[in-house]
Amino acid sequence: MAILLVPTDYSAASANAARYAAQLAQKMGAEIHLLHIYQLPVGYGGLGMQPLDATFAPLPIMAIPMEDLKAGAESGMTRFADALAAEFPGIGFKREIRLGSNITTDINEYADSIEPLLVVIGSHDLHGMENWGSHVVSLVKGVNHPVLAVPQDHTSTGVSHAVLAADLQPLDPQQVSVMTNILQQLGTSLQVVHVSGNENPDTVNAQQDIQTAFASLHPTYVTIVNDDVTEGLQEHLQTVAADLLIILPHHHNLWERLFSKEHTSDILSGIHIPVLSLPEHK
Repeated sequence: MAILLVPTDYSAASANAARYAAQLAQKMGAEIHLLHIYQLPVGYGGLGMQPLDATFAPLPIMAIPMEDLKAGAESGMTRFADALAAEFPGIGFKREIRLGSNITTDINEYADSIEPLLVVIGSHDLHGMENWGSHVVSLVKGVNHPVLAVPQDHTSTGVSHAVLAADLQPLDPQQVSVMTNILQQLGTSLQVVHVSGNENPDTVNAQQDIQTAFASLHPTYVTIVNDDVTEGLQEHLQTVAADLLIILPHHHNLWERLFSKEHTSDILSGIHIPVLSLPEHK
């Protein structure tokens, strides 16, 4: 049985991501693992509250008793998971609560033990929110499994048409294999989109390579001429009925362009569909 891992901070964004994952699980017959990682805050005099793994740590004083933190994490998970189980009675929800110090490392440790098909996270405010859901870029770059980021305002319940943003670099065989498996289980079509500043004749060879790599998915191929990769991609997504965008971090820094603080207002505003990122190596 496929497993969808949903790390949660109990925020509205992670609740929306969990519901989205539950809808996918219904379609795929998958099981969902809910993971909450809590950290021990400590006081540093006039410096206020900082995480336990802060680099500056002179004589930390525990601000909240450990048992209270654990109890709060457990009660939060009970409310969170019970609400999901009531909404999706046919889905199996496994609950896991862990004490941790580094969110990405802690997610990797748990994910490596269960080998999930997807790690589904909620993306919300990207301007310095305290919840770890704001650190979408670092999770995508650091988690060793496919990460599916679901926008907080995304309410669609299905995945039928995926768009892969690709360039002319050679495809990584592992990414091809993982992506093919995911899309086959989701039962979605695939369109490969290449955005370039000019009509490059190499796109013909690249198209043939992609058609061969994803032969079982029968992809279509589109080349968009635009000097701004993200602008061209954004405009294309607005014209097609895509409900999933796939990014290969090995190919380019599109994640940073889409989700960096500097470009959020003018780029992310046009991306309202879930984004799947595939790691190059586990």
